[in-house]
Amino acid sequence: MTLLEEIPSETFHEASIPVLETKRLALRAPRLEDAKTVAALANDRRIAENTARIPHPYKTADAEGFITGANKAGGEAVFLITLRDETVVGACGVVLQKLMGQERTPELGYWLGVPYWGKGYATEALHAVIDYA
Repeated sequence: MTLLEEIPSETFHEASIPVLETKRLALRAPRLEDAKTVAALANDRRIAENTARIPHPYKTADAEGFITGANKAGGEAVFLITLRDETVVGACGVVLQKLMGQERTPELGYWLGVPYWGKGYATEALHAVIDYA
């Protein structure tokens, strides 16, 4: 079964999210112990200005809410983007959205911590997510 098929939300949990590996990155499901790191990276006004769903300021409680809600809905795959040494640099994912009651359409999203901008990490991560989906 692929991500783009209808998956009941009660069967789609973190355990079903694989680790995706690229030349420089590993993408994995977010864990609650990542909350402080995610909050520190995402708490930059420039990230909020460039995303649709990240508020500013972004606190640890926001990160905890993101993590506990990730990969619970059917048709959703959320990953943390990490370097091969496990340093968290951002997040990305794909979700199936209904547009005006029509067929479900995949939507990609991502953000990177500002120190990691301009290095090609988002492109590399999103290629992996697209291949997975």
